[in-house]
Amino acid sequence: MEKYIFLDFDGVINTPKGKFAKKAVANLLHLLERSDAKIIISSTWRLQGMEYIQQLWQEYQLPGEVIGLTPSCNSINFSNVDGQEEWQGLHGCKGLEIAEWLRLNAKEPYRYIILDDEEDFLFSQREHLVKVEGSKGLDKADVRVAIQILNTKEISQIVFA
Repeated sequence: MEKYIFLDFDGVINTPKGKFAKKAVANLLHLLERSDAKIIISSTWRLQGMEYIQQLWQEYQLPGEVIGLTPSCNSINFSNVDGQEEWQGLHGCKGLEIAEWLRLNAKEPYRYIILDDEEDFLFSQREHLVKVEGSKGLDKADVRVAIQILNTKEISQIVFA
């Protein structure tokens, strides 16, 4: 079963203590070792491109394998039923970006988590969100929750003969 980590940077592995904070990166390494998950970057840093992200991984000796970047949702256009009023909104956009990446790339069965310090996600993604305290970064408690989500065994299906 494939396992994915949607990784935000600021507030998760970048903290007030510094860029790619040592404790947060060490906790990410522990999570990767315990889950065998692949990383997809959902941070705005992804907008610099995959080559830039790979350079960061090499320069800072960051753990794990980055296999992709979520797409960028620039705006969402809404209109009321009669088309009289139109407006734009971005609430839940990060969730839409993750949903689109999964739709285009994930093969069933899979598990995923979202490591982020914000809650701008779809309702259906709440059980996958590990909300990190932005002032601390990824900590051991976050890692325990993430491992539990990624490694929980499926409820076996009963087959009737």
